[in-house]
Amino acid sequence: MRVDTVVLVLTDVEGSARLWADEPAHMDLAMQRHHTIVHGAVEEHGGWRPVDQGEGDAVFAAFRSATDALGCAAEVQRRLAAEDWPTSRPLRVRVAVHAGEAIERDGNLFGDSVNRCARLRGLGSGGQTLVSAAVYELVRDRLPAGISLLDLGEHRMKDLVRPERVWQLDVAGLAASFPPLASLDRAKHNLPVAPSPLIGRDDDLIALTRLLHEHRLLTLTGFGGMGKTRLALQVGAELVDSETFPDGVWFVDLSAATDPAAVPSLIAETIALRETGSGPAAAVLAGLSEQRLLLVLDNLEQVIGCAPFVAELLARCPGVRVLATTREPLRIRGEHEYSVAPLAMPRMDHSLNSGGDDIEGLMTYAAVRLFVDRAVAVRPDFTVTNTNAPAVAAICARLDGHPLAIELAAARTRILAPDALLARLDDALSMLTGGSRDLPRRQQTLRATIAWSYDALGEAERCLLDRLSIFTGSFTLDAAESVCAPALGDGPEIDVLDTVTSLVERSLVRALPRADDDLDGRYSLLASIREFAGSNLSRSERDELGRRHYEHTVRRTALAPSDTRTWQVITQVGKLHLHDLRAAFAWARDGSHESSLATFPVTLALALRTTGALAEAVDTCRAVLAAAHPPTVQGVLHAHILGVLAAITGPDRLEAEVLTWLGAAAADGRHPEYAVLESLFAARRAGGLDEPRRYLARAGAALSGLEPASSVISPGYLRQVRDNFVLMMPYVDIEAALRIGRDVCGRDSAFLQRQHLLNFVTLLTNLGEIAEATALGPRLELADQLEDPVARGMTVVRLATLSVAQGDVEGARAQLAGIADLAHRVQVANLTWSLDIAQATCDLEESRPGDAADRLGSYLERPSAEHLWGVSAWRWARARRLVGDGSPERTAAALEEARVVLWRGAARVLPDLICCLVELGVRTRDVTERAALLAPAAAYFERIVVRRSVQQDLDTMVAEIDREIETGWRRTTRAGGSAT
Repeated sequence: MRVDTVVLVLTDVEGSARLWADEPAHMDLAMQRHHTIVHGAVEEHGGWRPVDQGEGDAVFAAFRSATDALGCAAEVQRRLAAEDWPTSRPLRVRVAVHAGEAIERDGNLFGDSVNRCARLRGLGSGGQTLVSAAVYELVRDRLPAGISLLDLGEHRMKDLVRPERVWQLDVAGLAASFPPLASLDRAKHNLPVAPSPLIGRDDDLIALTRLLHEHRLLTLTGFGGMGKTRLALQVGAELVDSETFPDGVWFVDLSAATDPAAVPSLIAETIALRETGSGPAAAVLAGLSEQRLLLVLDNLEQVIGCAPFVAELLARCPGVRVLATTREPLRIRGEHEYSVAPLAMPRMDHSLNSGGDDIEGLMTYAAVRLFVDRAVAVRPDFTVTNTNAPAVAAICARLDGHPLAIELAAARTRILAPDALLARLDDALSMLTGGSRDLPRRQQTLRATIAWSYDALGEAERCLLDRLSIFTGSFTLDAAESVCAPALGDGPEIDVLDTVTSLVERSLVRALPRADDDLDGRYSLLASIREFAGSNLSRSERDELGRRHYEHTVRRTALAPSDTRTWQVITQVGKLHLHDLRAAFAWARDGSHESSLATFPVTLALALRTTGALAEAVDTCRAVLAAAHPPTVQGVLHAHILGVLAAITGPDRLEAEVLTWLGAAAADGRHPEYAVLESLFAARRAGGLDEPRRYLARAGAALSGLEPASSVISPGYLRQVRDNFVLMMPYVDIEAALRIGRDVCGRDSAFLQRQHLLNFVTLLTNLGEIAEATALGPRLELADQLEDPVARGMTVVRLATLSVAQGDVEGARAQLAGIADLAHRVQVANLTWSLDIAQATCDLEESRPGDAADRLGSYLERPSAEHLWGVSAWRWARARRLVGDGSPERTAAALEEARVVLWRGAARVLPDLICCLVELGVRTRDVTERAALLAPAAAYFERIVVRRSVQQDLDTMVAEIDREIETGWRRTTRAGGSAT
């Protein structure tokens, strides 16, 4: 993404819709000629056309030079005027030329300058070219020959931000007289100039303009500062020249009103209706009875008692429609409510890759664009960079996309950098002050905005809102009734259904969109409201609510000892309740509740693991294990998850911790289920072949003796775990791995079964069973459905490896490119290493062994000392770089170090690594170098599963080396066995 200053040219064919309807065949020919003319002029004058060309018959072009842009516009009008059109009347095109900053992304241009150019074009008539003040200043002293600029004065456009000084481009020989510009100045309205552009409400504008043609009373509801007024003003501007409202659009500001009886007078005053002796209400009803107009009634919540008058107005004035803004609905017949939602925002953990490409993605969020726009207003040099982008994203997410809160936060960038601002947002209500002095007093601080609504609540509503602050995420009515309804201290019991309904109507509680399968419905509080309400609770009240919340969360999410649900289902439960689980875990981890950790459900760790929050998942598991003495079922399950995380994230000490804890859990012999997991992890950590086989056999024996009725962990669950271990270590028992893999393929693909499939496809690919592996490829798509970033990345790596085996290297490259950013973002060792291996394989297939060797050597510069796979790669890379340096002894020693480390801890990735080293050997012409690369491989091929083609390469090379080297290398390398 780039932000550049460009000159924009935007065209539009006047009356094209009618021509398409009346003369479609002739119009088709005419538009082909039109595009040829316009596109040709753009190219001749050095412009370029973005990929998306806009709506209808418009053409959009950009130029680096304002002179070139004007020259293009003039030439377009000359050629169009000279054309003999096949339609019944000539095509007449209106053109706008404007200069400003635009965001360039994926071959397209976006930003306020693009929108303003479109507004400028909307003022003109066919054959007319309009030029903005920005362009005029660039060309005023160097206009192209044959053209001049005519000053048309200032005009207000529909963006409401500021008037635009407009010039008309006059071209010698062409018409220079046109109707008056279609600006807001010609329409009947009193819409005020807005202090800033409307950001992020494009979809709302489209929906609301449509709804106002369908409903006569449209009510915009939402909490204070959500942007209801600004949105209503823009809707009015969009409709000011609509045929539906020939008598205008009229904005009635009720922010200072407190008496509902004053509303008719304010309406009459706004539209200049003469009051009669019968009073203002009668004057409004009489004066509007024959008119067709739109009334924008702003801030109705403080005069909500005027609802009967609004109902009478709609009944007696059929041409009147009302767009109201209010924190609560009017509740009269015919009302259509539209809840104004927070702005789209990034996740709290939004991160950037090293190249900064994700800034582009970050700027697509309306909340971020608003923050940046308001920050630039107080600090013109403010910009989003790789360094501050995560903090900007976190600020917008922390403030829930609430426009007023974001504007108040952005104002602080005058003295605080985003990181410093984020660090202070824990006390957002005190931090976010100093709003614009022209805002209503109740919106100049965030606390005042909330207090204004809170003070209007009844006792039960205040009590429930305070108690609901215990939910850090969304909640159901069932959860609210369980946690918040019972009496608390001196407070009352609460009817949750009625009270939540009232709080939703007052825009203090948000009703979230309901999924098709969600029977309960979910609700939430804005973070600022949650903080305000929580500050009203005493310490003892918060602790009691925390206990209730913890117990409710555990009941809803715990994995029962005999649970037969799959990891996929359990993980989905965890993701749905992720905020609750995090809050419950924090409560349990508090010093006075630590004993609760011993029985904390494993659901949180599973959810964190699949959402990519691996460090947090590790921390969760370790905290539970530290509390689970004596061992508990949930402790054992957390040990299992920690073992899985150790395999993913790499640190060797985690596997040692898991094995130590499981060994102690299995030692008392009361629960053979614990011994099953202990034996499996011991097998994975053991070296050689004999030890893993012995541990797997021991796990199988313990598993076969389990009785489902008396087991504290489901035997079916443990069998899935055991099968996955066998598939992860196929070199221990290839036949068993093949049998398990094929058995899994006949069942539904649950989470652990997807892991089986991933390992099985890898095994088949290494064995050269490409057809069978290819048939299973589509099954791996399940990883995407699980929204598991690590699983998705590993799946793509395996599918890419399969593509290489099928001869489609280009397809493999495309697949790997798609997850490069993901791998950088999650920073998981085995995903990064597997991606490097797969890319090195592609290098080799494209006859670029040097690139492959560099990739394999990349770990020389990586801090991977804690990870056995990283150490292995480091050792291999060092050995590879020592080859041919004239020191065979150093090379041999380095290769032996690598061999020992690889066999000890990295056998799971050894096949791919060996394949790359062998294929490097295939391509080198140096016989000594080839021998050094192949020596360790030859010793291992009897035990490690690799592709058959690679084995054939190895045998061929060994025979060749036998002929060329007389040092006895073959006898030395084959001392431990022969290659297969």
